[in-house]
Amino acid sequence: MAVVAVAVVIALLAAFLTPLAVYLARRASPPPPPRRNLPPGSLGLPLIGQSLSLLRAMRRSTADRWLQDRIDRYGPVSKLSLFGAPTVLVAGPAANKVVFHHEALAPKQPRSLAAIIGRRNILELVGDDHRRVRGAILQFLRPDMVRRYVGKIDGEVRRHLAARWAGRRTVAVFPLMKTLAFDVIATLLFGLDRGAIREQLADAFDGMHEGLWTANGDGGRQLLTEEEIVDNSVLALVAGHDTSAVLLTFMLRHLANDPATLAAMAQGKNSTLPSPDEHSEHEEIARGKRDGEALTWEDVAKMKLSWRVAQETLRMVPPVLGSFRRAPVDVEFEGYTIPRGWQIFWSPSVTHMDPAIFHEPTKFEPSRFDGTAAAAAYSFVPFGGGPRICPGMELARVETLVTAHYLVRHFRWKLCLGEEKNTFLRDPMPTPHDGLPVELDHIAPLC
Repeated sequence: MAVVAVAVVIALLAAFLTPLAVYLARRASPPPPPRRNLPPGSLGLPLIGQSLSLLRAMRRSTADRWLQDRIDRYGPVSKLSLFGAPTVLVAGPAANKVVFHHEALAPKQPRSLAAIIGRRNILELVGDDHRRVRGAILQFLRPDMVRRYVGKIDGEVRRHLAARWAGRRTVAVFPLMKTLAFDVIATLLFGLDRGAIREQLADAFDGMHEGLWTANGDGGRQLLTEEEIVDNSVLALVAGHDTSAVLLTFMLRHLANDPATLAAMAQGKNSTLPSPDEHSEHEEIARGKRDGEALTWEDVAKMKLSWRVAQETLRMVPPVLGSFRRAPVDVEFEGYTIPRGWQIFWSPSVTHMDPAIFHEPTKFEPSRFDGTAAAAAYSFVPFGGGPRICPGMELARVETLVTAHYLVRHFRWKLCLGEEKNTFLRDPMPTPHDGLPVELDHIAPLC
């Protein structure tokens, strides 16, 4: 009986003291951290999230509308799930600035990109490694170096047009522009001569010459490891191949239906455009050249209207829909918390097509870039911005303008497909239907 009595007493004490102990422990412990203020939105179905919806929009060339619908519904900061990861979509100039400059945000690329291109490419690197590799790349892509390449680019463009455009009744623009872009990159960065080696990308690295890929620092110290040389070689091919090809293709696509702008670029026949001295920029440049004489850096600098046309093309059809960053720590933005480990998605199209930034954004208007009414900072961002701005943008500018010079001087073209097929999808780059076939009219022989 005594044992039973003791057990009962112990049970009663435990029943009384346990709640008291829990109460005292709670009072002694610090209060729980406040609940993080996540952005509005939904992560959708597990794993799938909104990935399929976005991919469908990209295939239908309605990705811009997809993004804007989401912004209209949730605001400029919203959560979703893309490609198996929780994501925050950020939109607007302020968001672009944060993405470009926030030190805590790390690059986030699809696993397939690192698997194919290599893990030591500049898109994957951070901190000192990124600065070192970018510095080595810029040794050969900064403007004072690119000016030395104008003659070589001129030669590649003329050979390409003579071999693949001259004498043809119709051509498919997009695949030809990709071929030209590859030839330019192969010549400038890899020193590959024309021939069978250019047809075999797998053998390209065997023909690398001195240049970026043997970049040395002070005292002959090699700046890049062998892995970094190979990985960034592949990246240069991919980036240079796709970006320039997209820009040139969609410039031609627009100019086919805009004879006034085309005439202003070539011969100055449209007095409604500003700056009459720029109307005949290509005509005036040609008058100062002997037959077969290559363009120079000074000639390219005169192509102001043509570059405005290129910029407007980039505004309306940026080669990249968007890209990701990763938050290695919690990041606060616009009153919301982006949790550690989540990815951040931004898109240039959001600001490019914002009527509050660009009046009548669906209208093709090169005069937006004439310098008299510059857009707000971080609004026009086809090449990104900040420390990770595209290092090859000056090379892309020169390649685009040299090619445009010879196209508008020697050809006219019209689209072969009707309006219903004059569309494009993102795969993930903008890809025109059937490669954009055009019918050519040869207005002057290539020298």
